[in-house]
Amino acid sequence: MRTVLAKCCVLALIAGGFAFTGDAGRVFARGRRVLESTTLPSHAADSAAHPTAAAAPLSAAPPSAAPPSATPPDHTPASDAQPEPRVPAADPVSSESATPVPPATTPAPSTQRALAPADAPIGTPRAGMTLPTSSPESIDLATLSPGDRIVVWVGRRGSRKETAGSMTIALDVIDPKSAEVLEQRHAGGGEQGASHAPLRRIRILGSATESFLGGVTPTGPSGRISRQQSLRIVTVDRAPARQDANASQSEQAPVETIGPVQAMAVVRATTTAP
Repeated sequence: MRTVLAKCCVLALIAGGFAFTGDAGRVFARGRRVLESTTLPSHAADSAAHPTAAAAPLSAAPPSAAPPSATPPDHTPASDAQPEPRVPAADPVSSESATPVPPATTPAPSTQRALAPADAPIGTPRAGMTLPTSSPESIDLATLSPGDRIVVWVGRRGSRKETAGSMTIALDVIDPKSAEVLEQRHAGGGEQGASHAPLRRIRILGSATESFLGGVTPTGPSGRISRQQSLRIVTVDRAPARQDANASQSEQAPVETIGPVQAMAVVRATTTAP
């Protein structure tokens, strides 16, 4: 009985040592791999001791095991092989060497835009035209033809931003009988005259005399521009919805007084208006 118990204790100590050190798990795993394997494992020492025996199965393999190749292998040494020709890299195209693209052709301006002055009136700077040495005392629009231009130098009173001087106004005759003209003038914009007012269709009511207190006394017939006197004008409204059959145009629009007129000049039209 003691012998059996002693043997059990020894086996328990051995099994506990294997379990504690982890050798039991490796032994069980190795035994499981051996049981589940279909071929006998070859030891590394046997392979090292008998290299011919290990190489024999490889040499005994049939030649058909190698995959067929379409072209035979090239046994030319790497040093004897000719290098492949290198394709020269293209130079990067710089912005300086690139051919400049011609700009798009600017379309020709329309007739209406071509006739309109770029810097009203008559394409001159605001202070670019000096007063003429000689000027008529008066001009009657009834004696002119449609298309003629009247250039008027009007006195400009001084202010905080501008000094006293003259302002150039161009009047293109539309209807001499009704004294209707197309007015073009500068709108300000400094001495360079880059800005101009939009075109206005106005009617010349005649001249007027301004008093010191600001009163205006009309003088002269309609359609006459007199030197050293102010000019009375009224805007012509051609919209049918804004016209009143019972009231005249002068009663509908406010009358403006500009001046005094310092000088005048007439520029005849080169072609006769139809």
